[in-house]
Amino acid sequence: MNDIEIIEKFLKAKRVKLSCILGSAISLPIFIIITVLLDIKYGGNVVAICFYIYTIIIGVSLFVVWKYWRCPKCNHSFPREVDFKFCPYCGAKVQYGR
Repeated sequence: MNDIEIIEKFLKAKRVKLSCILGSAISLPIFIIITVLLDIKYGGNVVAICFYIYTIIIGVSLFVVWKYWRCPKCNHSFPREVDFKFCPYCGAKVQYGR
């Protein structure tokens, strides 16, 4: 695998990670509003059901981040931050620039 392929795979993983974080953050207030409206209209176990659904969404997002946030060369998990240029484990260049 050459340097360009490694960088492209890293950038794809970075987009996936940021999409999961952003999607989870945006869906929380929307889910809260929907839960409140459904609870007002129907009552019962709506809050519990919506809580379980949102927990599943968060779980899937965490799994996707865990699955894709890895070095394309050594397959080791990256640290939490997204602003680094080299893999801290194998030293592979993962972003364009110096």
